[in-house]
Amino acid sequence: MANQDQIEILKKGVDYWNNWRKVYPKKIIDLQGFDFTTIEKKYSYDTNGNKYECQLWRINFNDANLSNSIFSHIYFLETDFSNSNLEGSYFNDCMLKACNLSNSNMQNSNLKGCKFVLSNLSHSNLSESQVFGSSVWKTKLDGAIQRNLVITSPTQSTITLDDIELAQFIYNLISSEKLTKQINTINQKVVLILGRFQPKQKKIIDSIRSIVRRKNFIPIVFDFKNPDRTVDETVGLLARMSRFVIADLTNAKSILQELRGFVPDLPSVPVLPIIHESDFEHGMLDFFKRFPWFLNIERYRSEKQLTENFDELIISPVDDYLNKDK
Repeated sequence: MANQDQIEILKKGVDYWNNWRKVYPKKIIDLQGFDFTTIEKKYSYDTNGNKYECQLWRINFNDANLSNSIFSHIYFLETDFSNSNLEGSYFNDCMLKACNLSNSNMQNSNLKGCKFVLSNLSHSNLSESQVFGSSVWKTKLDGAIQRNLVITSPTQSTITLDDIELAQFIYNLISSEKLTKQINTINQKVVLILGRFQPKQKKIIDSIRSIVRRKNFIPIVFDFKNPDRTVDETVGLLARMSRFVIADLTNAKSILQELRGFVPDLPSVPVLPIIHESDFEHGMLDFFKRFPWFLNIERYRSEKQLTENFDELIISPVDDYLNKDK
């Protein structure tokens, strides 16, 4: 729980808070779980006329515990969050302009609709955060940890990637046909991983994603949790921007339905199907085996066996196909 005495100091205003911190520089700051939207409203506007319900300008939150706090529709200007713990915080539709978030922990935070402008996120941890609708403008990200950022809304099938600067572009790419021509600029680095985030399979998918990263590719993971009529188009667009596709078919028959939407027409993108040895090969696989770029299915016994033999099972067959005409 947040320190109630510190909350009362905060409510007296930014200047009072900053002066108090100068007097007590070694004081442990604990505002975890505090709802900052309860502070007296002070409306503010950005250059585009967007309205924010309150503002916290030039306030010192350095080295503070702000985990699980609620920041919503707040305009932060030159705010110092460096070395702070912001894990699990809610930053819905905030403006963070010229703010210092270096070395902060923002893991598992809700950053939907956030605008980072001229800010410093160097060596921060953004992993597992939701970044749907967020944007980053001239913001430092050196050394930032950005794993498994969720770029889709809660009502959509989950898509994750590892770069907040690419998030808006990737989302627009899968949402707008006008941008499909731009995929050739990045398709040498992207690897699309298709699977289900069921408890057992999620561990396998996470292991594959980690290895793909170590191979200097950019993993994009698609979880078929909410199939709808737009899934075919989304998967097709993601495949067209990929160097190759890894499809874990274990207990995931629906993935075969989606593969039909792009495999027949996309010989430039090899698809490497994998399946746990305990599962059976669905009869629909016969349809795909006529296409040379739908590579031989690889069976694995365990996560360890798959990861230890990743080059042999995944990389080598893909490279053989991509280099066959060279």
